[in-house]
Formats: sequence, C-alpha cells, structure tokens
Amino acid sequence: MSLVPIRLVEIDDIAVRSLHRESIQRIQQTLEKTLSTASRRRLKERIEKLADKRQSGALVLSDRIKPEERTALLHAAKTARPAKALSSHQADEIAADLHQKAPWMAAAGTLVMREMRVRTSSGPAAFHAPPMIIEGRPGLGKSWWARAMAQLVGVQAITLDVGGSGGAVFSLCGSERIWGKSEAGVLVSGMISLRTTNPVMIIDEVDKAPTNVETAGGKTVPGLIPVLMSMIEPLTAARWHCPYYQVPFDLRGVSWIMTTNDASRLPQPLLDRCHLVKVPDPTAQQLTMVARSIAIKRFGEGVHADAVIGAVEAALERRQILSLRSIQRLIERAEAFLATPPLH
Repeated sequence: MSLVPIRLVEIDDIAVRSLHRESIQRIQQTLEKTLSTASRRRLKERIEKLADKRQSGALVLSDRIKPEERTALLHAAKTARPAKALSSHQADEIAADLHQKAPWMAAAGTLVMREMRVRTSSGPAAFHAPPMIIEGRPGLGKSWWARAMAQLVGVQAITLDVGGSGGAVFSLCGSERIWGKSEAGVLVSGMISLRTTNPVMIIDEVDKAPTNVETAGGKTVPGLIPVLMSMIEPLTAARWHCPYYQVPFDLRGVSWIMTTNDASRLPQPLLDRCHLVKVPDPTAQQLTMVARSIAIKRFGEGVHADAVIGAVEAALERRQILSLRSIQRLIERAEAFLATPPLH
C-alpha cells in the first residue's frame, strides 16, 4: 500500500484539498455573522491546522475513521513493503517448480517467468505478475495454481470468489461510510493488515460479475468489472481512491489473477487489459503424476498412497473424466476413511 513514495495516500485527494491559507480569511468572513466568537476561534484553528498539514504533505484522514483503523492505516503507510526481492535465478527456479506441480498451466507460468526476467534483468526485484485471466473448465486448479505461485514466491494471496459474493464489487473495493454496513474492500484490508504492497489478488469466476449493481436504497452503481479495470489500469492504479478510507492507494504492485470457465462472457475492455491464458485439460499422465505427488505428501510412501494412485489410474483406464478437484476429493475421502476408528 503505498501512501506515496511508499505512501498509501496523498493529500491532494483528501476532502480538505481546497483548503489553502489564502482561503481562511474568506471563510472566516462568511461565518462571522452566524457563529459565536468561541466557535469562530475553534473553526479558524481547525482550518489552519488542516492547511498546515496540507502544505507539509502530512496525511490527513477523515474523523469518521475508527481509532484502531487509523492506527493500522498509518502504521501500514510507514512500514508496508513488497515481499523479498527475487533474483533471475530464483524466478526461473520458481517457474520450473510451478511447471512440475501443474504442467497443463505452462502458459500461465511462462507469462510470470517472462515478466520476472524483465524485472530482474538488472538485479533482484520484487515479485510481480502481469494481469491475467485464466480460462478453463471447472476443476483444473486455476485458483489453486495462483495460490501455489504466491506461496512459492513468498507473497500473500488474497482471494475473492465472485460466484459466492452477491456484492462482489463492494467486497473488492469497499463502500463509503455513508452506508450502514460499510467496510474496506478485501484488497485494501489485506494490504493494511499484511503491510505489503505486492499481494496476489485472485478473483474466482470473474465472468459471473454483473455489469451494474443495485444498492439497498434503489440506486444503480457500476458493477465489479468497471471498478476492477480502474484498479488494474496502471494510470488509475497509481492513485486508486478507496471509497472507505477516502484516500488514494498505489495498487501498481498488485498481481491480478482472474479465473473463468468462459472468457467469451467477459467484456472486451477487460480482456484488452489482461493476458488471456487458455488452459487445456491435463493428460492422464499428468493427472497420475499429480495424484502421486499429493498422495505421497498426505500419506507418505506406502500402501495408502498406492491405493489412491491405483484408484486414479483405474478411473482413467475406464475413461472417466477426472480433474484436479476430483482427485483432491478422492484423497480427502481416503483421509476421512483412515481417520475413522475401526468397529469392534
């Protein structure tokens, strides 16, 4: 989160942006006839204090922000940093590891590798992936791959499931404090609590996002896609205005990974801002390899892992359609069975 330089915020976008020292006299004259002497003195002191902060570049926050939120925001503004820098060699090793875990996701891994090679060409650099939309049928491990990537590079992953969130736009960007249940969005909240400037933001089933959203008060507001584009586009991401905190955040360090089962349902302006990665179905050999890796990790070498691998191989021989998700469910059922005490 950057309040600029590592800053999250700049004074120009705060509500007091029009308060200059030269305006104090005009405001005071306007209110002289309606306020008591004591009220005028307090108002003048307040205006002067805000003007001094603005001229010094200090952070000015709304009085509506709760004390604990104010403390967390200011602390993050001073201490937030990108995750540890990676060398070009480390970036290549991570790309190779990702490929080994999910070879059918090679196209997405290649995008990340190319981006990091450019960034590390003159020395170690903080991790960043280009904005991408990963398209493929359900169960291919699209969001799992994104979380695995974040874990390998040592950055935090923040996830928003559009299909499971009726108000996804508010979940992502937050809402203004004029609403009864207003809160900050998951991205800004995560950046503040984690004190990081380059998380991986995973948006599942982005194609399910509506174009517009109707509020409880009957107003129609832009849906997730228009807001998402403003957070991705570098020019607007550099000073993206948070509706909850009413200050701009620098989101240029965020890595955006979106998933969809059908990219044709997405608007062209969003597709133009992202790399579209079409994921093929994994081969039988790849699924067997993944099943072996997960089973051995869960059960260790031995009869239990062999039983899971055998079940997967048998299903594939019957030409049963399997996915990473179905393999994980099979392994979870095996775990539950093994955890059940025997009947006597």
